[in-house]
Amino acid sequence: MRKFLTAAIFTLFAGSALAQTSGPIGDAMPPTGYLNFVYSGAFNLFYNGTNYQRWTGATVGDVLGTVQVAPYVLSLNTFYNGTGFQRWTGLAVAADGTSNSTPAPWSANLLYGFNGTTWDRLRTITTQADAQAAATRGLVTSSFLYGYNGTTFDMLRIGASNELQVTDVATRPGEDAANDWRKIKVESIATDSPAATTAVAIPGTSTLTVVLAGYEVLGFHNVCAYLKNTSGAGQAFNDAEVYASPNNSDWVALSWTSADSLADGATAVWCVSNNAYRYIQVKAAAAGATTASGWFTMNK
Repeated sequence: MRKFLTAAIFTLFAGSALAQTSGPIGDAMPPTGYLNFVYSGAFNLFYNGTNYQRWTGATVGDVLGTVQVAPYVLSLNTFYNGTGFQRWTGLAVAADGTSNSTPAPWSANLLYGFNGTTWDRLRTITTQADAQAAATRGLVTSSFLYGYNGTTFDMLRIGASNELQVTDVATRPGEDAANDWRKIKVESIATDSPAATTAVAIPGTSTLTVVLAGYEVLGFHNVCAYLKNTSGAGQAFNDAEVYASPNNSDWVALSWTSADSLADGATAVWCVSNNAYRYIQVKAAAAGATTASGWFTMNK
């Protein structure tokens, strides 16, 4: 509320006489002409370069004109956008992909990396993938595998198929070349099943006859020998045996008894695990004439 006199009367000394004068009350009061006029209104005035004007309020909004009849005294922060003054605006929700034209001063902190000469902004990549360019500008956060060479650390290598490259190492003085456990050897599971031996004649003399001749099995962990009575005349075996040899000539019986009375048409099997035998052979006998078949299977 402005409280002032509608007409102010003052005493003015002009030349040699006292005179009274009055001044207007309004928004454009000249600085001259009423030199002795004392403003006593209960409002604030400011000089606009020509006259004194009352301070006026401004309507709060996003766009405030640059020409106002009062100094801005707003309880909000504004910035000049090149045309008018705008309020600072915040983001409704923090998120990626913020528009580059958001009407507010940026206050983001950017990460930079030193390239050896200048500073570059760190980059992001669209998709995680192999074969990233070596020149990609970004913060290196990868973990690399290193191996100690006795003096320094070297990066581990990969082969043509992107497998970890492991090569045989030289045997150093004092090491056993045949049992160097630092060497990594890859072994695949292998099998062997030689052709079956069939229709071997067993004379009726109770004499052991070779059904499966000596076969080298030392390189295999598990070995099985199969024996079948194939007479077709009802003649059973009266003896059967498995033999082992280090040289395919000196044989030792392994006391196999499960096929000693193998019936006509029946099959028996002998197996060994963690094999250490070099050669194996199988024999059979019968009181009457008959025939027999046999075969080996093995793996490692």
